[in-house]
Formats: sequence, C-alpha cells, structure tokens
Amino acid sequence: MSRDSYGTRGPGKVSRWGTPAYATGVVTVLAVGIYVFYVAAAKETSAVAQDAFLWSGTIGTLILLVAYLLATIGMTLLVFVRRKMPAVPAWQIVVPIAAIIVLGYTLYRNVYPYPLGDAKWYPIAAGAWLVAGIIAVLAAPRTARRLGQALTAEDIGGVVPEAAAEPRLAPAGDEATAS
Repeated sequence: MSRDSYGTRGPGKVSRWGTPAYATGVVTVLAVGIYVFYVAAAKETSAVAQDAFLWSGTIGTLILLVAYLLATIGMTLLVFVRRKMPAVPAWQIVVPIAAIIVLGYTLYRNVYPYPLGDAKWYPIAAGAWLVAGIIAVLAAPRTARRLGQALTAEDIGGVVPEAAAEPRLAPAGDEATAS
C-alpha cells in the first residue's frame, strides 16, 4: 500500500536491496503490538497466549470469507451484468453463483449459532476490522481510488509506475477498448 500510495518516496521507499524497509518496520511494530494485546487479553480471559494463533486465524478467515464473497459478487457484476467480457457464455454464471452460495453458507455457519465463551469475540473483531476498512475508504477516497488504480496498473519491473496514480487510457488506435 505504501508503494502504491506514495510511489518510491516516503513510506514506499525501498532499501538498497529492493525491500520495502519502512513498510516492513511498520508491519513488524504492529505485529508486536497485536501480540502484546493478545497476551494482555489472555490474562483477562480463560485463554492462554498460544491461543493468539487461533484468534488470528479465525478472525482472518472470517475477513477472507467476506473478501472472497465481495470479490465474487463484483466479478459477477462486471462479467455477467455489465458484460465487460462479452466472450464469456452466459450459462457460466452458474460457477460464481455456486461460489456465492458456498461462501455465504460457510460464512453463515461460522457465525450461527453464535459462538460462546471467548470465541464470541471473533465475529466482533472481524466486523471491527471490516468497519475500519470501510471508514478508511470513506475518510480518504482519493487515496483509496489511487490504490485501486495502482492495483490494476501494469507492473513494470516489479514497481508500479508513478503514472499509475492517474487513470489509464487505452493505447493510441485502440478506441474500441477505451471505455
């Protein structure tokens, strides 16, 4: 995100080995902070510090299920409703519909019946992270748009070009695909 937001300056700056040193440092500090939070939470509950893996895995899985569900819905809208890929036969809509059903059911079974004990916090924590992401997008729509455009831009040598912050246009002479 740092590279796609700031390019090769500031938080997106890479070390002489090409690694995102600043971003790696931030992620490491956050990981330690989360671990400290887990240890503190374990003292207040019946859990032990080793449950941190279970907590992270369950919360992360719930978030991924929502992400996969939204990605599948978005792909279905783009391919079958907006017809951005007209070569795809209409009957193939059964595949994303089946995926939506399976993902929806899996998500449903992970929160119903609602977990008891310490596990009751898993859906709450996952929901809080999802709400935090929504708030971040609403609070910084230009940054969110720039990140989205950078994610869809072509990588050049592993680094997203600075021009990715601007909308991409079709190559000259390719007006048919420049919608």
